[in-house]
Amino acid sequence: MDPRVDERLAKGPEMVSAHFVIPYPPGFPIMVPGQVIAADTIGFMRKLDVKEIHGYKRDARPAADQAVGHRRTLHG
Repeated sequence: MDPRVDERLAKGPEMVSAHFVIPYPPGFPIMVPGQVIAADTIGFMRKLDVKEIHGYKRDARPAADQAVGHRRTLHG
């Protein structure tokens, strides 16, 4: 997997899921929209031995940007 993911997890900014991410099988979500992505979730995804992961599109965008958004903090 792209080393930029590990760098973002370590140094920020936080990554936030933009989609449901559902490995199949078994077919239950491991990420939901708005969820802050933790290192243990990425570690779990890397260990998966599944046929497909719904919500993950390898060729849609660079790996560090897939299924993630940037979390912004509003002050006011």
